Amino acid sequence: MKAVYMADVGDGLCLSIKTIFGNFIQIDCGSLSQGKIQGAKTAAYGLKRIYNNYNISPEIFILSHFHIDHYNGLLYISSNNKWGYHPLLKIKEVFFPKIPEFKKKREFIEALFTINLFIFGNETGIMEYDFLKAISKVNKTSFRYKALSQGDKIKIKGSVFEIVWPPKQIKEEEILKKVDKALNVFYIALEKHQKLRNLYRKIKEGGVFEKLEKTEEGRHELEDWNYSEINDMENMVSYLGTKKTIPSLVRKANKSLRDIANHLCLAFFEDNRILFMGDVEGYEIKQIVRYLISRDRKYFHIFIPPHHGTHWHKDLESIYWNFVLCSNGPKLCGKMNPNFKSKLTFSTCIHGDIIISI
Repeated sequence: MKAVYMADVGDGLCLSIKTIFGNFIQIDCGSLSQGKIQGAKTAAYGLKRIYNNYNISPEIFILSHFHIDHYNGLLYISSNNKWGYHPLLKIKEVFFPKIPEFKKKREFIEALFTINLFIFGNETGIMEYDFLKAISKVNKTSFRYKALSQGDKIKIKGSVFEIVWPPKQIKEEEILKKVDKALNVFYIALEKHQKLRNLYRKIKEGGVFEKLEKTEEGRHELEDWNYSEINDMENMVSYLGTKKTIPSLVRKANKSLRDIANHLCLAFFEDNRILFMGDVEGYEIKQIVRYLISRDRKYFHIFIPPHHGTHWHKDLESIYWNFVLCSNGPKLCGKMNPNFKSKLTFSTCIHGDIIISI
């Protein structure tokens, strides 16, 4: 790693890493600051500033997790047909978190797809597909993609980024209980809303769980997304209309399922240069620290702390860093944990775009 550029996109993330050989890795591109539409536009222009700074396209795109505030900038860019404000990219590889094996995985995926499709009716609800489709619309060439889990590595000209989370399998009762709780909230919403039930039935009949398994690794060619199975899935949402009001029970179910997604967020490190923790929760922080110590990695030049600097766990006392970089707006900046604050802590809310070189 030669430099890190964190664009100011408010409460979201648009982060780039420049390797020692000049390659450019992009991590996330999204924001919810000032609402979904303005947040997406803000993230898109954050990527534009990064692009203009390096004057090259990212070769690798890493999505930390499937929350809209981490990739809606791509959706904004992909929906702009004129390309007047941003050039097409030349991304060669795309990585995103692999959903671990766990009890009730199928039920969880089908519930999550249903909620996504209900709320974001212009997309299919199949997270990996929607994300990869957005990449394909802004990219000039075909690209390889792969879902990653603990122990996997991203290699680019000698730079090695090792994945420390999510695990390949979840057995811990603490997380499984949260999955059960989220599903119970979803099933309550299902009982109350006919449209949600209809959508859920179509999701199950459409075999989206099997389609998910097919998107974990492969090569995307420019014509890949024209097959009828996915087009049929896109047509499912037409009956939902344009109503924007989301019932309170559906909002509650969405929040419960989104919270589970935090447990499945990508976290990684490169040697002792950078540690990225995404939006992991307290339990994962503990497991990640344990893994890092087993790999003899306790000292890092740059630390991207969990949840935009708002989440702390006492086990982080075993990790040492020089710089802390937090991507946040006024809402999350005021909630930053005091343990992350020092003379070498930088927040986009306070400092704007942040560039740290080695």
